[in-house]
Amino acid sequence: MFSFSRLILVLVIAHLVMVCAEKQANAQDIDEAGIRELVKKLGDDSFRVRAAAQAKLIDIGPPAESALEAVSNSQNLETRYRARKILQVLRATRSEWDRKNFLDGKVDQISSNNKSWQRFKKMVGNSREARQLFLEMQNHGRELLNAAETDKKQCELMLGTLFEKDYRIRIQGGSKLPKGQVAAMVFAGSQPGYSSFLSRCSSIAAFNHKSLGKNKAFRKLLGKWLSNLCESHANTEDFYPLLSMARKYELTEGAKLARKIIEANLDSGYKGHAFVTIGAVGLKKDLEFLQKHINDETVVNSRTKNDVKYECRLGDVVLAMCLVLTDQKCSDYGFAWKIDGKQSWWDYTAYGFNKPEHRQAARLKWQRWKQKAK
Repeated sequence: MFSFSRLILVLVIAHLVMVCAEKQANAQDIDEAGIRELVKKLGDDSFRVRAAAQAKLIDIGPPAESALEAVSNSQNLETRYRARKILQVLRATRSEWDRKNFLDGKVDQISSNNKSWQRFKKMVGNSREARQLFLEMQNHGRELLNAAETDKKQCELMLGTLFEKDYRIRIQGGSKLPKGQVAAMVFAGSQPGYSSFLSRCSSIAAFNHKSLGKNKAFRKLLGKWLSNLCESHANTEDFYPLLSMARKYELTEGAKLARKIIEANLDSGYKGHAFVTIGAVGLKKDLEFLQKHINDETVVNSRTKNDVKYECRLGDVVLAMCLVLTDQKCSDYGFAWKIDGKQSWWDYTAYGFNKPEHRQAARLKWQRWKQKAK
């Protein structure tokens, strides 16, 4: 049985490892001559001098390893004993030391998956948050990152397996995939030439991990991935499920996907979701594109509320999104339902009018506002 005292001992050792790593990461730079001088003091006649040199060498960390290895078989008992003890501590804390220095930006390479880090850095940036996310990706998705660097076919198989696991979790319940693993899936799925199916698998896993939405580095990764997919993938129908993700994470790149869907002249359902995506994540520069479709009379839905029938046309959805992008209220333009802002990002058919003259009046009011705003 694992006793309480042994548990305490393990926790103390773990704490000491982290403290050593912290000291090593913050130790002042020292040249090779200074390290050699400290190593020499390990055999000093004075206990205090030996102990102080030992503590300083531990603080210096891995840069002192080569000098210590050189004297690890010294004929001087104190030098040999202390050098070996220091090396033992440094090797135990090496991974944490590397992690801390990488996180602090003191080194720009990681012991493994360095190719992935360089590509990730180009996509997401070099911030501390980006580095932290990559370390989490390494921690939970190292094998996937390795496959992404060396074996495309194996990477695709692993992505498919992880998607199946995520799907079972969502259907049957259970602990969600770690966010580092989900981020690794999105990153691996962003490789040029990967199938749109696997890309969607990654996006679905991302969509269901709420905590990732707060991570700026992850949102930037998603945005870059969406942008690359938009430029490299020809089948616009594959973009449709990604619109919801773009709205959820407020990714401006989603507006680019939406424009492609609209320009492809797909059916009204695709277009409706594309228009509200532009309203949700687009910028004022997207107004010019939206206004080209403001007179689209395609009927997408008819509803009855309190014995009053109203009709939703694509042009109504477009007008509503123009109002959203210009910080105006739909309710001020006579829409049948008093709805504004994000309440209807998920249901574009909620925008409509109960009388044709109300629709016409709203469009005229919009034209007058545009003239005045010039």
